[in-house]
Amino acid sequence: MDTKDKKKAVLKLIVTSVIFSGIALYLLLRIFDVMFINNKEFQKEAYLQKTSERILLAQRGNLYDKNGELFSLSTTVSTFFLDPRLIKEVYGGYESDNEVGALFDYLSNLLDIDISLLISALEFDTHYRVIARDVPADVADQVIEYRDLIKFRGLFREKSVKRFYPNAKLASHIIGFADQELFGRLGLELHFQTVLEGINGKIIAEVDGLGREIPFSDTMEINPSNGARIFMTIDKTIQFMAQNALRKAVSDYNVLNGGSITVMEPESGRILAMASYPEFDANAPYANSDDFAIDISGLSQSDIEYLMLSVWRNKAISDTYEPGSTFKVITAAASLEDGVVKADEIIKADPVVVEGWEISHWMEDNKEYESFTEAMYTSSNPVFVRAAQKLGITRFYSYIERFGFKAITGIALPGEGNSIFRDRPSELDMAVNSFGQRFQITPIQLITAYCAIANGGYLVKPQIVDKIVSSDDKIIYETQKNIFRQVISKETSLILRDILEGTVTHGTGKNAYVKGYRVAGKTGTSETLQTDEGRYIASFAGFAPADAPRIAILIVLDFPTSDHHGGGYVAAPTAGDLIESILVHLRVERSYTLYDMEILSKETRIPDLIGKELKEAENLLQDENINYQIIGSIEDTIVKQVPAPGTVVSEKPTVVIYSKNEENMIVRMPDIIGYSKDQALTRLRSMNLNVYFKGFGEVISQQYEPGQMLEPGSIIMLELREMEFANED
Repeated sequence: MDTKDKKKAVLKLIVTSVIFSGIALYLLLRIFDVMFINNKEFQKEAYLQKTSERILLAQRGNLYDKNGELFSLSTTVSTFFLDPRLIKEVYGGYESDNEVGALFDYLSNLLDIDISLLISALEFDTHYRVIARDVPADVADQVIEYRDLIKFRGLFREKSVKRFYPNAKLASHIIGFADQELFGRLGLELHFQTVLEGINGKIIAEVDGLGREIPFSDTMEINPSNGARIFMTIDKTIQFMAQNALRKAVSDYNVLNGGSITVMEPESGRILAMASYPEFDANAPYANSDDFAIDISGLSQSDIEYLMLSVWRNKAISDTYEPGSTFKVITAAASLEDGVVKADEIIKADPVVVEGWEISHWMEDNKEYESFTEAMYTSSNPVFVRAAQKLGITRFYSYIERFGFKAITGIALPGEGNSIFRDRPSELDMAVNSFGQRFQITPIQLITAYCAIANGGYLVKPQIVDKIVSSDDKIIYETQKNIFRQVISKETSLILRDILEGTVTHGTGKNAYVKGYRVAGKTGTSETLQTDEGRYIASFAGFAPADAPRIAILIVLDFPTSDHHGGGYVAAPTAGDLIESILVHLRVERSYTLYDMEILSKETRIPDLIGKELKEAENLLQDENINYQIIGSIEDTIVKQVPAPGTVVSEKPTVVIYSKNEENMIVRMPDIIGYSKDQALTRLRSMNLNVYFKGFGEVISQQYEPGQMLEPGSIIMLELREMEFANED
């Protein structure tokens, strides 16, 4: 071999050696990487290749009211679908007397599906055609049992978990809802998502190269940790009352922008009810409803925005508004606490000029001077401006901050709004702010402040959750009273209780008066940016009983368009009715004041005359100073009387006594809308008709339509309304 060939051979050997050395080095590095550097990753990949995992879904926790009434739960539902290709291949299609016809008849009856829809499903050239969704488990099992009984091929089901709300619209703004993936979208469902959802478990099994489980191999099961149960502070019955009251007010006064009602325990801060309107059904939050202003089919982005801003919006915590005269209570609390005014102090009530702006009493014939207490009764703007001026800007706004109006309350619900005040308020700002204008707060902020007025001066955090209980029945969280601070003294609180009780008995809140329950409160009628177009916000804030408050209440109605829009006319009657219903439900005993007794003294309970001889009945009626009229001749005993025994008549009743053989006489109901109480009483008594009055002032509604024929002695329910504060307060 010549030198040239030797050189080629050596070069070839060197190249080959380098290549093999490189390969060996690469393999060594790879082995080193697998064994040491990325060992855990490769072990994981190997493990995943030889095992499979199946998820065990955790059960989402349920929601309950304070008494354990169920408000939400997770339930298994089924979706049924047909395989049209397979059905046509096996059975040739639908015939009324073949297996397909038998199945379709069964499905139509059980699932309430039009049989024509089932038949039309077979026209599709597919293996998957849905015919029913969200079928309850018990019904779905019946379908599967029948399918297997007739050995039908081509009907299948898919199981899924769905959130169900047995009370539909009740408390839906508080609870919210969970979507198809069981993720909370609103309310408590969203706020406590991680608490409710729990932690999924899994089953790990060995598999072969084709991914099939190896029989008798070891498996590992990690059980799911189910979500916790949440017990709300709300009372289902009170929530029902509040939503009904709000719905009725919206209807009666044609309230265009809806409203809210909040009921709260002053001492503890627990929310007993929180209603918002428009309403939605938590089971079908995207569905069409009478409350919706648009057709939500297709769910465009604008549709979703509409839902978020209007229908789904919890107005009690998210909306801000000018509180109007309900805020005068805060000005009064600050002024009394600071000692710049006294309850019986006489203050000028004539117009006051601030930075060139004249602020007048809303009443044209107001007094030149009023006591501070009387100023609350009549809702005098100038008096509260002068009280604020005595405090000064620094002290006035320090009280506003102490009462919680500069921060969110921290209630355990998403979407809480905050107040809007000027950063550097002027004398004019303070003047108009003193009677609740030109700033905005949320309803939850105001009712929290009123609770401080009611409970002795302590600002407490509002609570919506009573307790949280784990899936193994351990209490994770239990609500404790959370006091932010004391904002006024107990003495100031007691003075304000008396003043606000008088405001309901004698002042702007008179339409909220309830016999036997000492209601304390203040009405409000505030302006908006669209006041020129007639938009006002009517409200009532208060608590009861005034001497030992059990509940605080706030009603806000946005844009009432009835003949009268004032808080005293619109919100106060709603509040009075609701307060009475709630206190009866809570079994609060009535305690009658002298004022109550004076009104009750004018009411009469009709005695039972049935079966008595005429002379005995006459003596009884005369002893109780009750007028009576005899129709026909009474030969034996009385067999009929109008009104019926036990009914209550407001004033100066007349009992009509009938003989056995006499036909009933009739009178025609007159139209007495707009009559005063005395005028209505005189007119109806002249016709031997009895009256039961509800409220004060003039007649705004009568039980029977004009012209309706009635028996003499019938009791006519008349609703009265104090009109002095119908449009302003």
